Amino acid sequence: MFGFLCEQVALVSGVNSGMVRATLYGLVRAMKTFIEQGHTVNVEGFGSFIPTFSAKSSTVEKEANADSIRKMKLRFVPCTELREMMDGMILDFNDKDSTNDSEASSGGEDGRPGEL
Repeated sequence: MFGFLCEQVALVSGVNSGMVRATLYGLVRAMKTFIEQGHTVNVEGFGSFIPTFSAKSSTVEKEANADSIRKMKLRFVPCTELREMMDGMILDFNDKDSTNDSEASSGGEDGRPGEL
């Protein structure tokens, strides 16, 4: 899927797919670094990645430390434009076998893209 994404970005942007792949790889590496440091990463036009955690509660300040962290999570909050696009999407489900991706990607019998 990553290769397909790179090809689509290259097609839309006019940048060769190798440069797109290298850029996305660099973006992911940089995001990992900042997220590991506890920073929120905002990708303009896409959304924000926010590191969060849950910890054991305590009434004693001394017990509130890194050892009390139970679970780390990464929360994604889409930008307004992406959220509005998602809110406006209409999904049409039919009774056809949705596990056959070849028909959906190559189009239906009439040559038009397959339905979801």
